Amino acid sequence: MLRPSAELDGVELDALFAESELTTPAFELERSLCWVSAHIGERLVGFVNVAWDGGRHAFLLDSVVHPSCRRRGIGLALVRCAVEEARSLGAEWLHVDYEARHADFYRRCGFRPTQAGLIALNADGEAPESRLDGLALRRYAAQDADGCASVFASIPEWFGVPSATAAYLADLPRLPTWVATLDGSVAGFVAVVRPQPRAFEMHVLAVGRSWHGRGIGRALVGLSERFARAQDGRMMQVKTLGPSRADAFYEQTRTFYRKLGYEPLLESDRLWEGAPTLILVKAL
Repeated sequence: MLRPSAELDGVELDALFAESELTTPAFELERSLCWVSAHIGERLVGFVNVAWDGGRHAFLLDSVVHPSCRRRGIGLALVRCAVEEARSLGAEWLHVDYEARHADFYRRCGFRPTQAGLIALNADGEAPESRLDGLALRRYAAQDADGCASVFASIPEWFGVPSATAAYLADLPRLPTWVATLDGSVAGFVAVVRPQPRAFEMHVLAVGRSWHGRGIGRALVGLSERFARAQDGRMMQVKTLGPSRADAFYEQTRTFYRKLGYEPLLESDRLWEGAPTLILVKAL
């Protein structure tokens, strides 16, 4: 079983590297873009880490499979899963360095030979003009409150009801929340709730007006989905204004979610007072 960015026991991880005759690398997983672990039952048998530069480049590191479990396709599955996780989180290039004896393995994983080892994660192999240098994603901290309030203030077409924005801001410290920052300033954020053991919901997602269309929302959605999968989530849902009330701004919102794989489930006038509510869902 593959588990993207699941919580790992440090002792068990050390043992995996030791039994593979490798030294456990010094890293803090919280600083990684993602990682993938392989398990047989509850036993850890494989691992790969994906570090990143906080922007468009990610780096495949520390691939390992327990010696007793090699030649079963576990390593290939680990790396391919890591590629998809990095892509879903908004990375555009994935780098890897390897010894010559591993060249065929990484070729089968999708890497093309270069001096550094490089794989394009966007469809056409070209970096989009809208790339953002200096973008970082991290967990919400108390000092982000004012920045999140400023994001809301910049998009009153979506968040123009003071009581609602105040309620959202109050929710951020108590929920799993991530912020996207550019040069230290908050550019967007997402918070997640868990209404059922295997069902998650994006409680609120907002990106500052100046940064719309630059991939920040997509990266935040990817983070929330990765978090849900790591918690054994099977679906993610989101609520927005339903199409029965014409609104050009919310049509943009619905289009955004549809492009990310969310499908309309139902519209109801009983969820939000005075507004038709559309529920969109995505299988994880």
